Amino acid sequence: MKSWMECSRDELVNSTIEQVRKAIRAYSSPATRWRSQLWPRIAKIALLQTDEPQGDAYRQAFDSIAFNNYVHAPMERAAVPPSAEHIKVAQEVYLNELAELKPHLSLVLAKRVYLNLPNQGTKGTDVEFDGKVRSMWVYDLGGHRTLVGWLKHPASGHWVHGWRDEIEVGFARKYVEIARGELSR
Repeated sequence: MKSWMECSRDELVNSTIEQVRKAIRAYSSPATRWRSQLWPRIAKIALLQTDEPQGDAYRQAFDSIAFNNYVHAPMERAAVPPSAEHIKVAQEVYLNELAELKPHLSLVLAKRVYLNLPNQGTKGTDVEFDGKVRSMWVYDLGGHRTLVGWLKHPASGHWVHGWRDEIEVGFARKYVEIARGELSR
């Protein structure tokens, strides 16, 4: 197996696409569902809902987003932070992806990742939900503006103050409202 640094851009993209397809297939039937809460939580964010997605909703959720790992390298185990080299490469790749995809909104799944975004952006709007405040980041690349907000990583549910559907989906809805407001200007 090649390391992530030896892979071409197309190989990385195809690997991510295959991971998403695998997740959709796994949730197509209750008998084949994974025990992890990661994919249902990502689907809830994409659908902006707190209820468990049913049936074709998983495909709809993943068809509506460009899903990507910020750090294109497997970690040796869960909860291991990426190295400085991983972050440096991720920052360059992220800026290239924003410039190419031109999203209006990028939701980063993990505060640690959000705090390691490239510093070419500027501080955006503060967003409040349920008494909590999170800041957004803004990137102006090639005449296109992308807003960036962060959510707790869906796998953080096992922590005491981890994932809560109503909070994380609530923030996702707020971010979407702000992005839509910018588009209507």
